[in-house]
Amino acid sequence: MGAYGVSKAGLDHLTRIFDAELKEQGVRFIAIDPGDMNTPMHFAAIPDADPAQLRDPRDSANGILDLIAAKIFRW
Repeated sequence: MGAYGVSKAGLDHLTRIFDAELKEQGVRFIAIDPGDMNTPMHFAAIPDADPAQLRDPRDSANGILDLIAAKIFRW
């Protein structure tokens, strides 16, 4: 899990750098961390996780689409 966490942090930081560097050209970047989700990958890492405490990936995807549709991220 350590390498996985570091890679996510690196991607988040790289996203912020690209967003800052390319903003003036009209190119924007965002990174969204949906949290722990009810997926096979999560259960491979934490087999005794309680599925009732985990978010459904479809709900996360729909939430992201809602944010984009609402134009929450003002460019």
